[in-house]
Amino acid sequence: MIFLKLLKESFLFAYDALRQNKLRTFLSLLGVTIGIFTIISVFSAVDTLKNNLQKSVNKLGSNSIYIQKWPWVNNEDSPWWKYLQRPDPKIREFDELVRRSQTALAVSYEINIDNRIVKYQSNTVDGAQIDAASHDHDKTWNFDFEDGRYFTEMESRAGSPVTVIGHDIAKDLFPDGGAVGKQIKIMGRNITVIGVFKKEGNDILGISDDKEILLPLNFAKNVIDVQNANYNPQIVVRGRNGISDVEVESEVRGLMRSIRRLQPGLMITLP
Repeated sequence: MIFLKLLKESFLFAYDALRQNKLRTFLSLLGVTIGIFTIISVFSAVDTLKNNLQKSVNKLGSNSIYIQKWPWVNNEDSPWWKYLQRPDPKIREFDELVRRSQTALAVSYEINIDNRIVKYQSNTVDGAQIDAASHDHDKTWNFDFEDGRYFTEMESRAGSPVTVIGHDIAKDLFPDGGAVGKQIKIMGRNITVIGVFKKEGNDILGISDDKEILLPLNFAKNVIDVQNANYNPQIVVRGRNGISDVEVESEVRGLMRSIRRLQPGLMITLP
């Protein structure tokens, strides 16, 4: 009984204090509310950042090695004069890696043809990201399809005039849908759409297939010099399951030194 009486008196005292100090009560509640929402917002932002970063890593592949002339990140302290002397990856080196590598699940040679104009009848897209890649591109990168399919091995080898386009490209060129099977015009050539990438949006690394137009590398060979430095050629090596990126990189370094006949200590084009 004494406990209940004390509890009742404490409650009445607290209620009376709150009633008589309304402004102080309001400010206290406001401060607590703001604090809680701030903590929730911070945790939500961290989770979003983590998810976006994981999405980027999943797309690139957790054990993929990139061979290219320039590193991904440059700053004022970067030895650009050394990078300038590096050679660009060549088709011959790509072929040798495919033949020699024991740790690779897949190897692809890829270029970026820069932004071009793409047309379908009266519809036009400016600044489309046009890329070309060898057949195993679908194994060195992760992507999903909204419609259609990827290149067949025969289409890749023959350099067939076919393409897979991003969601945004398809939406702009074909507002009524039905992109697959239609012919679009790129670099003066008529090319048949065989697939549409699933909508992705921009991730934390700015990587997205939404505005991409992907062509078979052998088709691009008939139009441009795919080894030209202006197209930023790179070789991507994706390791087999169960093999770490350290093991893949170690083998790739050794193979590239052998292929390029480099002496110990000289830099090679692993970013």
